[in-house]
Amino acid sequence: MNSNPLREQIDGMCSEMRHCARFLRKRMAERLRADKMLRLGLIWLAVFALSLPLDVFVAESVSPYAREVKRSDLAREIKHGGHFGFTLFVAVFVCLLHRSSWRGAAALCLAGMISGLIYSVMKMAVGRKRPVVEIVPFSFDPFPGGFPEFFFVGNMSFPSGHAALGFASAVTLSYLMPRAAWAFYTLAVLLAAERVAENAHYLSDVVASAAVGYLSARLAIHIISRFGKIERALSGLETENSSVVRPA
Repeated sequence: MNSNPLREQIDGMCSEMRHCARFLRKRMAERLRADKMLRLGLIWLAVFALSLPLDVFVAESVSPYAREVKRSDLAREIKHGGHFGFTLFVAVFVCLLHRSSWRGAAALCLAGMISGLIYSVMKMAVGRKRPVVEIVPFSFDPFPGGFPEFFFVGNMSFPSGHAALGFASAVTLSYLMPRAAWAFYTLAVLLAAERVAENAHYLSDVVASAAVGYLSARLAIHIISRFGKIERALSGLETENSSVVRPA
């Protein structure tokens, strides 16, 4: 069969156009992600800057009620979300019932571990005492006890481990189940508020923890995505055969 030069030329041009369209879509998606990260970063910086001068006022305001809050049944229930054992419990359900299977569960657990590592290093490097011990938010004692007691010194305040894990879990679960994102973030905010109401942390501690949790979750999702696509629960913009773009 004789080839048609014109048809071949048209096919080649169409192929090039499709390639260019894919490249442009990829670049636009990367730009949108970068813009979103920049906006979130600026918002977080503004909230963190505003929280610092409020640390003393908030800590002194909740101090008379802190003991009652800590002993309440509601506070104990809320704090479950800040324990890694609860994260593992949720991960089992994700593995068994969610489309992402083991990858979603692995991302959730890894996000918790990364946030725990960052939290442990930061709390020792900053050396800020809990407000329940003494309300002096701008007094710091880095690495008290030295390296031998790195993971054993208590009453360090910045950041909040409970809140960091809560936000890491919320970000990961919101990635897996976008429709329920509002519920996950609401629970994370309630957990952070409980830590402040209990006077275990300053307001700026939990604001910093939100950033730790977010970054830990995004890093965990990025790492697990290298082992294959992480399936997400269907949202209004997804179909059964839609693919999920791996996070940058």
